[in-house]
Amino acid sequence: MEAWQEARLAFEETLRLKPDYDAARHASIEVYQELGLTQEAVKILEEGIRISPDYWQFYFALGDIYLQQLDRPNAAIPIYRKGLQLNPSWAKGYGVLASSYMRIGNPSEAIHYYEKAQELAADLTGLEFNLAMAYLLNGDIHRGTQAMAALTPHDPEAMDFYLTWLDNAGSMYVGEPIKQGDIGKALNLVEPLLSPIMSVPMRKLNSEKVAQSLMLLAIQYRPIMDEYDVLEGYDVVIYLFELATQLDESNSGLRRYLAVMISNKGRYYNRRERYREGLTWAEKSIEVDNTYDDGWMTAFVCHSKLGNKHDCIYCAEQAARLGNAHAVQFLRQIGRY
Repeated sequence: MEAWQEARLAFEETLRLKPDYDAARHASIEVYQELGLTQEAVKILEEGIRISPDYWQFYFALGDIYLQQLDRPNAAIPIYRKGLQLNPSWAKGYGVLASSYMRIGNPSEAIHYYEKAQELAADLTGLEFNLAMAYLLNGDIHRGTQAMAALTPHDPEAMDFYLTWLDNAGSMYVGEPIKQGDIGKALNLVEPLLSPIMSVPMRKLNSEKVAQSLMLLAIQYRPIMDEYDVLEGYDVVIYLFELATQLDESNSGLRRYLAVMISNKGRYYNRRERYREGLTWAEKSIEVDNTYDDGWMTAFVCHSKLGNKHDCIYCAEQAARLGNAHAVQFLRQIGRY
């Protein structure tokens, strides 16, 4: 801290003697920011603009303070625009202007400036992701997916970008068709949403993180299905859990979740008295995780309703072995426990 204070005093003396030393004024801003003197930095930049109105770096430094430190994107926008008038070839300037428009909820303007930045310097860090999110918020999931597909997998930030995209896109676009019972549309949306991630070579993919994100996304849809009584919505959830378990095969918790969701679909069929279909899903649940007692109990109900006495007792015995109290009670009633 003492070194920063000394640097501040040196810059103040320099600018007192030569107030139009623009490069020194611009360099001093880092010192003031390190010292937490944000308002002083604003004053220094505003004075610099008054003295040297054509020095474009002042505008971007001032815009950054308003956007990033003072959280005033509306104030940052005209400052950035003035900077771009003075230096229209600075790609990063278009990127920060676009980010300002995103912060005020104007993705269409953000897209315009992100695309301009892309024309000038396609390798800007995070540009594809920011453009993808702007497309997403503007209702263009197809172009958003294309932008995400352009991400470089070895970028150290790429994984965070993938997961943020998955969370936002999945929440915004897939939940609504599930509510409406349009499961075909929901499944058609899930695949392109996942394609930028699933196309990444496995050796470059943090499969555990992606699996966790898929699980959280799937769990988001569960209350929707219960609230709107959408049986087929389980197809979306099961699909996501199946992908998650493929990515993280050693995670027994994920396999249990998958078994639970498959069993739940079987129970939904049972509530509709569609016991043969319910049995199919109960058996799938047991196949995924035969230590999950509810899968056996779902199968027990199906066999009971279908009149399969031997299979009914067998499923109850398996559930009782796993500690299911209802199965134990049933077996005691028939003298088999």
